Amino acid sequence: MTHGVSSEALTAEDQFWIAGAEQIVDETRLHNFELASVPNASKARRSSHDSDDNDTQMSIIERDGILYLEDSSQAGFLASKGARRDSGPRIQPGKTLLRKPLKRLPPSKVYEALEKADRKMTPNCSDGDSITGLRSWTPNGFKPENSAIAQGRILLFVHGTFSNNDNIFEKIQSKTGGNKFLTEALKKYDQILAFDHRTLGVSPMLNANELARFLDDSDAEVDVICHSRGGLVTRWWAEVFDKKMTRKVRIVFVASPMAGTSLASPHNIRESMNLLANYSRAVARFGKGASFVAGACPLFTVATVLFESVSSVTRVMAKTPVADAAIALVPGLDAMSRVGNNHELIALQKEVPIRSDHEYFAVKANFETTDVGWKFWRAFRSGKERIKNAAADFVFQDENDLVVDCTSMADITPNALKSKNILDFGETSVVHHTNYFEQDDVNKRLGEWLLKGVPDRA
Repeated sequence: MTHGVSSEALTAEDQFWIAGAEQIVDETRLHNFELASVPNASKARRSSHDSDDNDTQMSIIERDGILYLEDSSQAGFLASKGARRDSGPRIQPGKTLLRKPLKRLPPSKVYEALEKADRKMTPNCSDGDSITGLRSWTPNGFKPENSAIAQGRILLFVHGTFSNNDNIFEKIQSKTGGNKFLTEALKKYDQILAFDHRTLGVSPMLNANELARFLDDSDAEVDVICHSRGGLVTRWWAEVFDKKMTRKVRIVFVASPMAGTSLASPHNIRESMNLLANYSRAVARFGKGASFVAGACPLFTVATVLFESVSSVTRVMAKTPVADAAIALVPGLDAMSRVGNNHELIALQKEVPIRSDHEYFAVKANFETTDVGWKFWRAFRSGKERIKNAAADFVFQDENDLVVDCTSMADITPNALKSKNILDFGETSVVHHTNYFEQDDVNKRLGEWLLKGVPDRA
């Protein structure tokens, strides 16, 4: 472990988080690729303190309580060049919490790194080497399934980027109201399913095509609870790939980026990985026990993936269009980019008709707090709340839950989402992107929307 400060100078929570962050870097990076296959990005002469073009050092640096992921191997290079704006910002002093030497990935190896990260974030997928699968759930746990039941009623869970189905069920079951919802659901549904899928290396549209394969032979009614990016997967399935044109479908979108998220916009990629690192630490600080695995771990995993993706094509701190374009190397995130030329989202929003036998619901929240442990959020948002002189560029223009813009969470084809079908927490210091299913109001509303008035199964 390479730290810039001694462990005695860190809080127990930060020591715990840093140890977890280091493990993530070690487990997701690729160690054994041929350096000979990596072309040098530059043949220019370098000063003696410059690193090899294939070397990088991922450093977590804290400044004024805010974390930044930086390539510390660039420090001498930028200082010697005067750190012009077009080459990147001047390296500012700060407290280095972790420094990990890495080898720069060639772009051809990024996909392999994404698959490795996807396997880490969705560890319990069902089909051997595959990381796409269907599992059924009972109080005894999950078991793999090859297909859905032919008739009856199905409750389907579809996870997002920063969660998996095991985590969703763990959070629901952590609350009395959540256990009540699942107990009642077992009485109403003939099968409760969870769709496990890749969220980084594959686009939501391709995930949806895989989901359709599991459901094509079923005539059952399907209710879906989807979180975050899982909402895009679900919409593509329900509105495009589902062959059962008269199937009754109800969908609860929980913080889903229906019109994309600013977090995945190309010009935000560097600040997005910083935001995710800060969010990860906050979740680890304020949670207990398994919080790093369930919440902080996937957040920092994606931050690491973004760092490796940028460094595969350019210097991490470079302010260039090439760096911005690195998000395209991560198709699962690129498909959520909140930009005007995201043709996949445009097609889903404007060109795909809503089926008449579908009913939609949405849950949304705007996270804002004065708690000092969460102060970082104000560094990445524009407006009066922004921290003065923050080193970071902002990620979000407006209200958000730290991952998705609030306006995007209910931005579905006009008239497809009725106001009575929206649970809006408004401005809240409690609800953020990774803890919706821990909220009593969410579990209560799930019961009202999906279970009320539905007879028990035979």
